[in-house]
Amino acid sequence: SILVLVMSATFFAGCSSSSDDNPGGGSANVEKVKITFDKNGGEGTMEAKEVEKGKEYDLPECTFTAPGGKIFVGWGENKDTKFDSVKAVGGKTEKLNADTKFFAIWKNYYFDKVFEFENGTYKFGFKNDGTFDYKVNSEQGTGNYLVNTGTDWKNCSGSGQIPPMAAVSFTIKDNKFAFEYVNYWAGQRTEVEKTYDFTD
Repeated sequence: SILVLVMSATFFAGCSSSSDDNPGGGSANVEKVKITFDKNGGEGTMEAKEVEKGKEYDLPECTFTAPGGKIFVGWGENKDTKFDSVKAVGGKTEKLNADTKFFAIWKNYYFDKVFEFENGTYKFGFKNDGTFDYKVNSEQGTGNYLVNTGTDWKNCSGSGQIPPMAAVSFTIKDNKFAFEYVNYWAGQRTEVEKTYDFTD
């Protein structure tokens, strides 16, 4: 009888539940999808992620380096995603049922607009490399500027130094472009506020 008990124990040990081979309770069979990230004109790399199929995903911080004169504003489903359709960092995706690529979406930090007022008496040409051309009365020249509040060029302010002894500051808000130009050398100050139709 002792021999029978030993054989029985050996037999049942060999027939243990298959759950021992899959302690996750079936998790080994969970289907995954891959998420990749496209720099879309930026520089660098980001590691792909694997997530459970059919689940939402929290979008990560962007570690790509932005192209010159641009800032990161969110993730898009294609490289030309419109600004109002981008997905923010930390925002959830739709449920992912297939491999998906997200594109870094960049926005100009500088302007790319030309403002002309008073039949050309005042003219500002802002370029997206941070430089601008200007004409104020009889004064003409170039300068450098930086938008210092906000990232939407239709609601922001900035200033630029114009060597050797001139400066200009401006604001854009509610379709009004206001600027102040000061020429310290000539003792000249010009202040103008004009309504302008700011359209993309």
